[in-house]
Amino acid sequence: MSIKLPDNLFPAVVFLIDTPPTKPIIFTVLIYNTQHTPLYVAWFHENQIDPITVYKEEGRWIDKKNNKETDTSRAIGLAIENYNPFK
Repeated sequence: MSIKLPDNLFPAVVFLIDTPPTKPIIFTVLIYNTQHTPLYVAWFHENQIDPITVYKEEGRWIDKKNNKETDTSRAIGLAIENYNPFK
């Protein structure tokens, strides 16, 4: 049995600064393509992390809430680049 996700969802894995190298964080990404710049919402399944919305601008991954690149938004953006099956 295989599970097929909608075209705007995909799973990804990230290692954040405080993440041990043997415990990656698995999250689901939802792509919003309704704007000029696509938004990516990362939902985390564990670790009590709030959802984070990021977008790519001039090669940087920006956290929409803070309107700046952070270590977390950069890590999530790199995971999106690595796991996005729709690119």
